[in-house]
Amino acid sequence: MIAVETTVQALLQAAGLVPSPEELAGLVAGYPAHRAALDALYAVPMDKEEEPQTVFSPLP
Repeated sequence: MIAVETTVQALLQAAGLVPSPEELAGLVAGYPAHRAALDALYAVPMDKEEEPQTVFSPLP
């Protein structure tokens, strides 16, 4: 398994961002929770024909 800090640094480098050491520490600390939340979104079963709801309309 790739270390969290290595993953975060690779993502930041790909985005062209250079955070301060304090910011990097915060991003490394928060990354596992964000990754888990994103994985949970993709774990929701959905029919292939079904489109996700992207706009809420209160009208029937």
